[in-house]
Amino acid sequence: TIPDGVIADKLAALTPRGTYATVKGAIHFSFLQECKPGGAELLKESGEVDPICADGGSRSRADLHAELVGLIRSDLQRAFKDPM
Repeated sequence: TIPDGVIADKLAALTPRGTYATVKGAIHFSFLQECKPGGAELLKESGEVDPICADGGSRSRADLHAELVGLIRSDLQRAFKDPM
């Protein structure tokens, strides 16, 4: 689930040549680096309530990051190949 404050589909539609993509299995915190072993437990013990180390469950964070890198690389290549 994407928090309302960061949903960007409408913004992308207003941007010249803007695109919007979703990544299956990702949650809001999936963009963060992979947590170190024991990181989730440490956060929970310190009172953190957000699932910072958890993702959608079906894919690893490394797999999600690999897909994001591909999407970003593709978009940057498109933008620099065909500037406005």
